Amino acid sequence: MPLRPPPAETGLPSYETAIRGEDLNKGPHMRTITTDRFRDAASEAEVVELVREYMSDWLPEELGSLPAECRPGKLRDSEDLNDLAVNLARACVSFDVEPERLRAIEEMDAFVGQACRRIAEIERRVTDYSPNFIAGEARSF
Repeated sequence: MPLRPPPAETGLPSYETAIRGEDLNKGPHMRTITTDRFRDAASEAEVVELVREYMSDWLPEELGSLPAECRPGKLRDSEDLNDLAVNLARACVSFDVEPERLRAIEEMDAFVGQACRRIAEIERRVTDYSPNFIAGEARSF
């Protein structure tokens, strides 16, 4: 017979649950918006709208636990996304961020980074910066 009952029997969170910051009754909050949806986005505005939807999936407590510079403000365009992406990337490599906050920062960083990548792909299709195009020899694909 164990000296101490398992956490589920005591009603106390396990060490792993406490470290991840999960609520014992809820578990980790699942997002409904995933990066797969970026494939269907055909414009910057559509990507920004997907990011807004993603941010609305975050609980107020989750957003409040992020460092102030990592909390998404008004997201209007790719410049706002780029600013947020830089702040998230800086926080990911910072030694000032508590480990229990890092998972959420890394999650948001990955999503916003994919959004910025998709916008770059869309813009690349609109404006071809290849040397042949710039020289006036537009390529056909």
